[in-house]
Amino acid sequence: MIEDSYFIGSGLDYFPDKKTIAISHIQGFPIYYYDLATKKISRKMEVQGYYAGPHLDISNDGKYILLQQQFYMDQKPNSDREVQYEVMDASSGAILIKVEKAHSACFNSKTNQLVILEGNTIVFYDLPSGKKSGSWPMQRAASTIAVSPDGTRIFVSHLPTVDDLKEIPVIRNDKKAIKPALKYREIISIYDIESGIKEKTLNEIYDIIYLMSFSEDNSRLFIYSKPHSKYNPSAAMNGYVSLVDANSFEPLRASFMSAVVEPDFKDSPDGKFFAMVSQGKKGPQLQVWERETGKMYSLFDVSSRVAQALKAKEFSDGRTHFLWLGNEELFILYGNQIIQWNIHP
Repeated sequence: MIEDSYFIGSGLDYFPDKKTIAISHIQGFPIYYYDLATKKISRKMEVQGYYAGPHLDISNDGKYILLQQQFYMDQKPNSDREVQYEVMDASSGAILIKVEKAHSACFNSKTNQLVILEGNTIVFYDLPSGKKSGSWPMQRAASTIAVSPDGTRIFVSHLPTVDDLKEIPVIRNDKKAIKPALKYREIISIYDIESGIKEKTLNEIYDIIYLMSFSEDNSRLFIYSKPHSKYNPSAAMNGYVSLVDANSFEPLRASFMSAVVEPDFKDSPDGKFFAMVSQGKKGPQLQVWERETGKMYSLFDVSSRVAQALKAKEFSDGRTHFLWLGNEELFILYGNQIIQWNIHP
């Protein structure tokens, strides 16, 4: 347990020093700052709302925490769901920015901004003032964004046009695939973040994209997507993480599957391994692969401790979150339980 806390966790992230972890909870309970060395709560930050608890993302300088609204049924079928986002000052707990409905949001550490997709508009907010400093429109039902690690580009997922599909080798010569692709699949375009001018479109087509993020070493773009139920009914329960080389923008062969809706996933600091939450026979499972080959390396049944945990007054709502402790060990949050697991079989 986290000291004597009975609160069920909903998300976690490192501060830049990798010595303190922020842990959020359901039903508006506080965010804990958890000291890894002492295994104690060093501070509690109050939050309002968030019945299912917020997802957390801490800025690279550790000054701000991005709170993303979550739901127990977090996906609208076959489409991205607009949710609330807030930026909290990590020192004072003050809310600097609040956007009630948006598809996606992320920090740009280079410009000290929050970049957020509101409807079909990409909006920029300065920090710490919280003032809107610019915006530009996005067409074709954009749903997810990610800012490049150097802060110069923005990756945007959106519906394709016929002209877009003509440039994608895997689909341009398949006339039967073009019509459903226009309705049920997505592509990713890259834009200059200052001018809004499109630089290129990735040479691949994806299912509905719900999240994009960069690897620990910034060399890979991770893309989490799920098939539209009308396009691929048999696979609609599963989601996939695909990889793109963040320097050449070329899609890579390795991919990883999960049976959990919007699972937590991250690669190890050295880029050797990739871990993601999935569903085992009896409950959540942590699966670890070799990042570049996609070969399964190890797995851990998180719920294997449930019977023992209940006796110790440890509880869970079934969701699992984790962080890497170095390159070989995972820090797992399951309800109000903390588990440390060495990945080596």
